[in-house]
Amino acid sequence: MKIKFPKLIRSFSLSEYAPEMQEQIFVWVNPSGTFLLALMDKLREYIEQGKSETPKKQGKKSKPPKNGTEKLRLYLEGLSELLSQGEPETYWSAGELELMITETAETDPQFWVWFNDRVLTEIKEHRNTQKKI
Repeated sequence: MKIKFPKLIRSFSLSEYAPEMQEQIFVWVNPSGTFLLALMDKLREYIEQGKSETPKKQGKKSKPPKNGTEKLRLYLEGLSELLSQGEPETYWSAGELELMITETAETDPQFWVWFNDRVLTEIKEHRNTQKKI
């Protein structure tokens, strides 16, 4: 017998961050390992881009590195795929995620860090939890 696993969607409430926020966020928790590894590579590249920017030796011509915004955008495109598998009205585009980061940077700078971690925690919990009937 062949077992076919559907895309599994879990949700969490933004009220976990602040009680005044009632929106539900839906996360695809069983993407392929290949997808997750590529997504984590994009996140790592974004985080490390600031650390690796060192002056180039004179006389060497090379392509300029992608700036942080471009690397963040690549990560957000993958993240939006995780957040766009439920009902269409709950989808998040990379542009909407980028706007959320920009809009909350001044008033609540830890929100993006929490949000991103919470999405990844949903996946980790699904993958690491032993299933019981």
